[in-house]
Amino acid sequence: MIQIHMDSPYAGYFERVADAIRDKLTPETKQIILEIKYAVPDGQKVMGIEIYQAVLRDGIRNYEEFMEWKEKNPQQEIITWMP
Repeated sequence: MIQIHMDSPYAGYFERVADAIRDKLTPETKQIILEIKYAVPDGQKVMGIEIYQAVLRDGIRNYEEFMEWKEKNPQQEIITWMP
């Protein structure tokens, strides 16, 4: 949970991202995302948006593919991808 001031360029942005993700999810991609999330070992840093991006944009289908994807796609602190 974060608080963003209304005058921030990110005000409302993450809500729009969440809506766009929801609109793109299928039962199959939702299941794949959950399987990848559950496969991430405790203590390993993975941002949820990375998983959504990998699955929805790049067609990643399992944890092993995701880890290869993550290695090839280093992320900045704030990910501004939106489906």
